[in-house]
Amino acid sequence: MLRPLLRIISLLACALTLAGCGMATRLAYNQSGELAYWWIDGYVDVNSQQGPRLREELASLLQWHRKTQLPLYADALQKLQPLAAGNLTEAQACAVADEVRDKLMHISTQVEPTAAWLAASLTPQQIEHLQRKYEKNSKEYSKDWSSLAPDELRKKRIKQARSRSEMLYGKLDAEQMAVLESTVDKSDFDAEATHFERQRRQRDTLQTLRKIATDKPSAAETQALIRALLDRNLNSPNPAYRALQHAQWREACANFAKVHNSTTPAQRTKALETLKEYETDFRVLAAKKS
Repeated sequence: MLRPLLRIISLLACALTLAGCGMATRLAYNQSGELAYWWIDGYVDVNSQQGPRLREELASLLQWHRKTQLPLYADALQKLQPLAAGNLTEAQACAVADEVRDKLMHISTQVEPTAAWLAASLTPQQIEHLQRKYEKNSKEYSKDWSSLAPDELRKKRIKQARSRSEMLYGKLDAEQMAVLESTVDKSDFDAEATHFERQRRQRDTLQTLRKIATDKPSAAETQALIRALLDRNLNSPNPAYRALQHAQWREACANFAKVHNSTTPAQRTKALETLKEYETDFRVLAAKKS
């Protein structure tokens, strides 16, 4: 339930990773409030009392994001464009990724009041609905990722990485694909560990929501519980997973730099054009009144 709430206002931040988002930016952004509503509804089966306020809360969050965050994204993309023309170091790539992460941490704070209100309004039946949704998601993740044979998982990850890179640079040649495949083969990615962490987050969310439903804490206490839950979602209490997550984060920076440094001048020109298009989209969206 919490991740759908975060989704509405982090939807476009992925453009800052230089990987592209693969969507019609303006259309997707303008529809993200309604998309988030239906996504949340799929998790908790929003009732008639919650629906009108939830739409208002999501619209308010989107407006906040439009006015305060999109200009920052546009400025960051503008600063990023000169880097696209030359080679990148791992440190430069990580600086971009760290900026994205910092913005998402700020977003989580803004989400707290809406998440707390919705959590306090959930019925036991809605929490059970959420549990069933989590169970379904867990089975799908296992089928799609953690249960795959090693060769199938490798092919899937290469296909995914290629798609993301080609959104930015255009078609990769054989030598560039060899670089990309090498980054996948040397990766610390652990589908099983990720699956375990996803299940931990789900259990944690359900336990917190049931505590709120049973104890009926004050609004301030509920928000404190949600704040702690959001923090555990973003910063796992499992030290082994935190270490893995950190290693994967730094690995992603290095891998992006390797692929970028293998690209041709023409591909970098295409990447620069893509970044400029995102910057323009963000500025147009930020200037829109509603």
